[in-house]
Amino acid sequence: EYEGSDGETHYYQLETIESINCYLIYCSFYEDSEYRFYDMDDGKIKGKFIGHPIVSPNAKYVVVPNHIEYWGSEGISLYSIENKNEIKKLKTLRFLNWGAHQEPIEMAWLNDNEFKLRVVSYGKHFRKYDEWERHPDFGYLKFKILL
Repeated sequence: EYEGSDGETHYYQLETIESINCYLIYCSFYEDSEYRFYDMDDGKIKGKFIGHPIVSPNAKYVVVPNHIEYWGSEGISLYSIENKNEIKKLKTLRFLNWGAHQEPIEMAWLNDNEFKLRVVSYGKHFRKYDEWERHPDFGYLKFKILL
């Protein structure tokens, strides 16, 4: 495990992801942050992400729940992984009335092509009534990758 700093940037190793031969490192900057995949062999950056990347069981996809408070952006990004090396963005979905619950992220792969994500509603999408005290504003969305 590694923790370090080079002035204004701090690095924290979060995981070792053997299936794609990467270390997941969280980088904290002066007023920003990002997650990075570093190759375990040569130390090169394989990918940079706004949110915490979660690799599929078959190591073919990465899902990144995004929440950017400064820009009011909510959604998820989907990436493909080819030959354990090339990470390519396939799609970013933006949401208007709900967003990924960030602390902590509750996301689970159901199989190689489906996952569920805990989300928070900014409207009445998960409630039958207007009474906030009695009905939670959280729910789960299930996604299926059709490629």
